[in-house]
Amino acid sequence: MGLFATKRLEPNEPIASFDGKVYRLRSVREEIANDPPLYACDHVVQFEPMAWRDSDGIARYANHSCDPNCGIRDLFTITTMRAIDIGEELKWDYAMTENDGEWTMDCRCETALCRKKVLGFSALSRERRAAYEGFISSWLVGH
Repeated sequence: MGLFATKRLEPNEPIASFDGKVYRLRSVREEIANDPPLYACDHVVQFEPMAWRDSDGIARYANHSCDPNCGIRDLFTITTMRAIDIGEELKWDYAMTENDGEWTMDCRCETALCRKKVLGFSALSRERRAAYEGFISSWLVGH
């Protein structure tokens, strides 16, 4: 599953929002199920040290990439980082919302920039952080 552009998208266009259930927990891995078909734990976004939010819409279907064409604005909005052509998959880097914690995910994006494992924001190189400027969850900026 994934999200694909059905029309040409310009830079800075909002695509989807994490507008669903809020989880305030001690441990994301222990308390948010990651069972099929939803895989909730791998698709919620962190917005406070111990709080995550899911989507009731299409945001949860945007896949990860270590070389994304979308990012996060404010806390919950997936937004295009550049122009996107019809048929192109919409992807964002999950490290744009996650602080360092127990959540990790193996990466299979197979881009030239693939890190092989998705970790928290602080694991991003300075170069990746600079490339993502303006597209990182507002709660992580300044950590």
